[in-house]
Amino acid sequence: MKIVIVGKPIPWQRPRLSKSRHFFNKFSAQQEKVSFEIKAQYNKQPSDKPIQFSIFFFMPIPTSLSKKKKTLLRGQPCVSHTGDIDNYCKFYLDAANNVLYKDDAQVYKLVTQKVYSERPRVEIIILEYKDE
Repeated sequence: MKIVIVGKPIPWQRPRLSKSRHFFNKFSAQQEKVSFEIKAQYNKQPSDKPIQFSIFFFMPIPTSLSKKKKTLLRGQPCVSHTGDIDNYCKFYLDAANNVLYKDDAQVYKLVTQKVYSERPRVEIIILEYKDE
């Protein structure tokens, strides 16, 4: 099953702390929006089987670059300081909880990639484990 979420990928961020309060970023609202988009494309009950989760992040190419450099970057690995790949994975794994699977502990294999693209998006491919 393939799910496509159009738009710039979102990294997971820790809540900020002060002496007396926790400050949660706007990411919880964004995570709900992403969960809703996943649910709209995945019209099944959450799986209780082990899951292989493949997630591909297509990052926006910086607008400040020349057309030539933009063309050269298309499809290349994204190693800029926009966020660690594990933070992006964490955000989308948590957003898929209780939608694609009952708990993200069911993910037994994670395949991920972060590349530049002119069309920013996230593509998720899930495969349930099949007993032979």
